[in-house]
Amino acid sequence: MSKISITPNASGTGVFTISSPATNIDRTLTLPDEAGTIITTATPNALTNLDQILHVRDEKPSTTTGGSSVAGNQVRTLNTVVSNTITGASLAANQITLPAGIYTVLATAPAYRTDRHRIRLVNVTDALVLLLGTSEYTTSSEVQTRSIIDGKFTLGASKVLNITHATANAQVTFGLGVDANDTFAEVYTSVFITKIG
Repeated sequence: MSKISITPNASGTGVFTISSPATNIDRTLTLPDEAGTIITTATPNALTNLDQILHVRDEKPSTTTGGSSVAGNQVRTLNTVVSNTITGASLAANQITLPAGIYTVLATAPAYRTDRHRIRLVNVTDALVLLLGTSEYTTSSEVQTRSIIDGKFTLGASKVLNITHATANAQVTFGLGVDANDTFAEVYTSVFITKIG
């Protein structure tokens, strides 16, 4: 993060210079008027809403499948924190802990040969479904589809959340995702949460 400052040029013609040093963790924006008086300044070191994110997902070694599905509901694996800048947020044992606040979320998870399927964002603490994913279908043909959650939710206090996946059919090995079979880690369930208030 860098400090961005806007200042008028020496001739006072109203032309402004923008500078952004490579270092300095302040995120300050100043807007001087024609006389050079500062009329707006942001709070130094404050995180903007877009800075407050939690990105977690299910990563497995290369060529490892997503796992077997059941005919019913199952908790999706979440084992990797990609980024976390939300104070009080954490990941443990497939569960996300979030502090009180207003959030947006984009979550997605695959299924293969499970017939109908859909993911849900669940408030485990209060046993409540917060958001539903898209209704999806994957037949016995060679097709994998993803259910997607894209929404907003509010927590009045710190809560524990997870992602569950309802699949109509049991499918061994590949039901919760087919591997990409390349040299990189396999990625299945992915959850990107932004704290906006």
